[in-house]
Amino acid sequence: MSRPKDVLLLGAYGLAGEAILRALVGTGVSVTAAGRNEHKLLAAIQGVKERVPGADVQSAVFDPQDANALRSELSETRVVINAVGPYLDHGEAIAKKAIETTTHYIDIASKQVHYRKVKELSADAASAGAGWWAAANGSVLRV
Repeated sequence: MSRPKDVLLLGAYGLAGEAILRALVGTGVSVTAAGRNEHKLLAAIQGVKERVPGADVQSAVFDPQDANALRSELSETRVVINAVGPYLDHGEAIAKKAIETTTHYIDIASKQVHYRKVKELSADAASAGAGWWAAANGSVLRV
């Protein structure tokens, strides 16, 4: 299945999300930065575009708790990076939608309870053909 978007970054204007956004631009991948607050999201994108002119960054304003909106965005995306917190409230539902839409999933959580919950989903992800990397908070991601 061909998907027009390379990366969907959820929580793109939070502390970690904005750092991930800065790291992704200029790598040659298309990035859709997503968040609930349009003003904060557009400010984060503008800050990145000022540092990296010509950066390929789109915006998507939606609440990841809205299952239909999340499913719609994920179905057009190859990889989702989940930087939405708190993970105990949002992480498992986002991970399940990634599996449902066969979208590769990365999160940066450090909470062990969340990690154990989503680790239980890894077999489902593998069966669906979705790559899975939970708790990547201490790792270096090279694109």
